[in-house]
Amino acid sequence: MLATKSHPDLVPSLLDKLTLASYDVSSSVPADPVRGLLRDITDLLNTWTTADARTEGFDELASSITCYGAPLPSSLVIGTYDNQQAVGRRLEQLIVRFEPRIATAKVTVTPNRQQPTTCQLTIVATLTSNPDTTISADYSVNYRQGRAQVELVQS
Repeated sequence: MLATKSHPDLVPSLLDKLTLASYDVSSSVPADPVRGLLRDITDLLNTWTTADARTEGFDELASSITCYGAPLPSSLVIGTYDNQQAVGRRLEQLIVRFEPRIATAKVTVTPNRQQPTTCQLTIVATLTSNPDTTISADYSVNYRQGRAQVELVQS
């Protein structure tokens, strides 16, 4: 199993394992699993799904690859505190559903009052492999471009 000294219980993503294998990299030179995890969360948030409405009554379908991805950025209304909380809960469920290395996630949505087409997401997550370990990341979401960018917060 590949791991790092800072997070020995966090295994790299499948993508990282395949990349290391394709470059014939020894398991003694591991990829950074935290960086891989943050990349995978960014990819999840940048993949949009419109399948939510078609899954009513089909519980298994709601957690399948059919629904992989975040809601379209244009569908996320964050004008009020209640809307921000609802978007945060929806993203928390999404992260826990599709990222098996994350046990729990807390998402805080902060709108940018100077630029109404952007907002800040702060995600604090506990790892499945070690519930005592948390990681934090800030995402900047631009609604015009719909692109999330991640930056690890020192913890």
